[in-house]
Amino acid sequence: MKRYLITSLGLLATIGVACGSAVTHTASPTSTAVPTPTLRAVPTATIVPTATPTATPTASHGASIGLQLRIAETALAGPAGLAITLVEVSEDSRCPSGLTCFWPGQTTVVVDLVEGDRVLGRFSLTLNPVRKDLAAAIAEGHVIKLVSLDPYPVSTRRTRLEEYIASLVLYER
Repeated sequence: MKRYLITSLGLLATIGVACGSAVTHTASPTSTAVPTPTLRAVPTATIVPTATPTATPTASHGASIGLQLRIAETALAGPAGLAITLVEVSEDSRCPSGLTCFWPGQTTVVVDLVEGDRVLGRFSLTLNPVRKDLAAAIAEGHVIKLVSLDPYPVSTRRTRLEEYIASLVLYER
């Protein structure tokens, strides 16, 4: 198993280099502590009301709220004060513009959801061209979905972490 894991990680590193992209941010294997989310209002977070949900609407879905967050920003939504924090961009292996890759790659962000004084959890949301289900998470009746991550990688420059803006949609189940 260890040999497979090491080989897989080496292959992923080779793929990342071959695609010119970049950077997969991961926690070290020895770190086990998960930091407690800190609640704070950040005025630069953008909440964009949407006219229709981006997920397939059903009778059980409520109205949706569009959010745009930078890393470490928190937005408050809904009457119960649901706090959504973009913790990190843990992976961005998308094939940069200007290159030809054998796989389009994927991107993953990590978000914390806190409602009032209850921590609902930390969730990884992944935009993957094959596994569309990885882009959404459900917590206590709330659905959070990653719609896009900007800027899209460019082969001639590396994206700085502070440049990332995640577009998310939040709706009730």
